[in-house]
Amino acid sequence: MDDAFEVTEVQQVGEKTTMVSTIQPEMEKFVQESEQVTAFQVSQKILHDLLKQRVLQNFTLEDRLKQLPDEYRREKRSFYLKLLVAMDSFDRILELADPQNNLITDVEMLRDEFCSVLAEVEIHPIELQLGQLFDPSLNEAATRTLRPDLPPNTIIQIERRGYYWQEKVLRKARVNISKQG
Repeated sequence: MDDAFEVTEVQQVGEKTTMVSTIQPEMEKFVQESEQVTAFQVSQKILHDLLKQRVLQNFTLEDRLKQLPDEYRREKRSFYLKLLVAMDSFDRILELADPQNNLITDVEMLRDEFCSVLAEVEIHPIELQLGQLFDPSLNEAATRTLRPDLPPNTIIQIERRGYYWQEKVLRKARVNISKQG
C-alpha cells in the first residue's frame, strides 16, 4: 500500500513519471486478478447454493415418491368403497323385489357381472352366516336386540355386506347382534 501511495504522490507532484508507467500495469494486473478471485469465489458460492438447493429438491422428491404408493392405495380404496355403494343398491333391490317380476333376473345378472368386475380387482365378500358369533375385526354392530334364546353377540341380521380387498378388510359388515337381558 505504501508503494501505491508514494506513486500516487509522485504522480501528483510530477516527479518520476517513468516509475508510474512501470507500476501501472502491475497494479492493473493485481486488480484484475483480485477481481477474478472475487468472481471465482462468487461463482463458487452460487454453485454451492445451487447444489444445496438441488440436494434439498432431491430429498423432497424422494419423500414424495415414497408417499405415492400409499396415496395411490388410499385413492383406490376410496374408489372401491364408492363402488360398494352400488353393490349395496343391487342387494337392496333384490331383497325388496317381487320374485315374480321379470326384471329381477336382469338385475341379478347385472349384480353378477358387477361381482365379477370386483373379483378382478381382488374384492370379495366377507362370508357371514346368521347364528355366527360377532367378530369385531370383520363386523360392526349396528344394533343389539334382546334375544334370550341365543348366546350373546350372535349375528341375527346382516344389514350390509362386508368385503375384503387383497385379503384385507376393505369394509366391515354391518350386523345386528343378540344380547342377553
